[in-house]
Amino acid sequence: MNLNKPFKIPLDNLYSLSEPLLEKWLKSIYKEKMVFVMVKKVKRLLI
Repeated sequence: MNLNKPFKIPLDNLYSLSEPLLEKWLKSIYKEKMVFVMVKKVKRLLI
């Protein structure tokens, strides 16, 4: 998954999603980014 690419979801679709689903979606993005950041930090420590 490429984190640099913006998520291609039209705003209309985003607003029409139910809030719990939206929250879940945002949390999953957040988690993936955190994992990505952690991996980068760990790699930096190892090199």
